[in-house]
Amino acid sequence: RSVSHISATEAFITGLDNRDNAQCIVCGYDLKECLAHCHIIGKNTSGSADQWEFLKKNGYIPAHAKSHIHEARNGILMCLNHHKSFNDHLWFVRFVPMRRQYVFVNISMSPQLAKFHNQPLNLDPDDVKAPFPAAFWVHEQVAWGKN
Repeated sequence: RSVSHISATEAFITGLDNRDNAQCIVCGYDLKECLAHCHIIGKNTSGSADQWEFLKKNGYIPAHAKSHIHEARNGILMCLNHHKSFNDHLWFVRFVPMRRQYVFVNISMSPQLAKFHNQPLNLDPDDVKAPFPAAFWVHEQVAWGKN
């Protein structure tokens, strides 16, 4: 890995830690060793680079945004439980403009996730590094396809 790749990865991690207050955006868990820096549009998922470029090309995310791997606005900080269930598409995040909130949607109807359903997440939509709502839209479409 090149120095610039390592630097960009460190910027991704630092960006999430700072923006998300070094805690899970869902439950607030803050034990550093049990937190994961998660990509909304998967880092190594088949077609993820193409999805990212489609969003850029069509104006859903700024043309100057970094790659989907290094862009902090394509990431969220979560505890290992929420990271795993997010990656398994048991739930997704929806930005609700009228509420000015990112909201947890328990699409799987999992009893273990029920208490989080329709609850706001610890993400400030006015933060300059707030996640791109379009990235969550891509994740949501996959979740609907799997549930």
